[in-house]
Amino acid sequence: MNKTDKICRTDEFVISKVPLDIIYKICQFMNIVDICKFRRINKIIFYNITLIQYDLLSYQLKLQCDFTNCNYFHNWLNTYLSRHLYQYKRMFYKDYHFLHKKRTLQFYITNFNKYRDISFIPPISSYHITNSLFDIIFTYYINNNFCNIDIFPNKLLLLTFYNFLKLEYYTDSNYCDFNYRFNFLEQNDIANIDNLKIHYYHSVLYKFHYKNYIPMTFNQMCTISNYVTSIPVIKKILGYKALNLSNTVLNLCCYDCNENYLIEICNIKRYFWKDDLISHNYTQFKQMLKRTNLYYYNILCNRETIIINSMIYIKNPITNRRVRVDKTIYNNLMYDLDEYKVQKLTNHISNQKNYFRNKFFT
Repeated sequence: MNKTDKICRTDEFVISKVPLDIIYKICQFMNIVDICKFRRINKIIFYNITLIQYDLLSYQLKLQCDFTNCNYFHNWLNTYLSRHLYQYKRMFYKDYHFLHKKRTLQFYITNFNKYRDISFIPPISSYHITNSLFDIIFTYYINNNFCNIDIFPNKLLLLTFYNFLKLEYYTDSNYCDFNYRFNFLEQNDIANIDNLKIHYYHSVLYKFHYKNYIPMTFNQMCTISNYVTSIPVIKKILGYKALNLSNTVLNLCCYDCNENYLIEICNIKRYFWKDDLISHNYTQFKQMLKRTNLYYYNILCNRETIIINSMIYIKNPITNRRVRVDKTIYNNLMYDLDEYKVQKLTNHISNQKNYFRNKFFT
């Protein structure tokens, strides 16, 4: 046994001796994901947390401001299960005469695939994790003669299922539960919930545009931007932290303001063109727009062109005065000059545009 193993065994022994009330206090500083991980440390911790899981369930529900006590939570689950059961009952009574009237409803549900195509009763969710958790709960519910679900032995699994279901179907977030849901999603180490994150974060960003409705920290905005982001959010975090938007989906939360925000983002890049962080994030943002929304990408490019044109001047060969590109005087001048001079000026302007674009916007 090496030194590390000795330390781990000593730590496990010490934490196993912690009283239940202290374990409960420790769990109050954790979310449901952390509690489940903590529970797996050893058999003693698993047993102790099982003893207090009803209290932990009650505390976690209060954090979400959804149910005043566990009884309401269990009643909600019972109603949800009974509605799902009703679909099987309808199929069962339709098939009853084919079953020689000897099969019970429990047997029919357990062997449903033998009698009916599974498409007759679609899964409750679009996400595998939610369906998997529900299958465990519903199987227990069936095998225990459609029992009250409050006898289900794993309260933490019930809460985890409820959280996933909320993220899909009850996406309305507010000040009370956003941090809870955000931590629940980001601390889950399940590899296949990225689509669920995108689904939920879309709903958050739609409301984020309204001031103080869902207050997000800059770190939360950056984390969410790995999956989905909006133009107002990019404007806020453009100079905060390096972003990776290579797989990010664009959320069009506010059509009225997006174009104004694009102009502001372009102006920020122009004024802070020496800032490496802003340059990196601006490039990421521009590539994301090119991939996800060509309309806004063209607006951004047109804004760059307007800024660049405002910096380019040519000399009027007739009056010997400076003329800014794309103004009325410039257009009249190009109309009056001969073809050779027009071509020469056009090449000069093109070179200047490339120079300024590379200098300020790449």
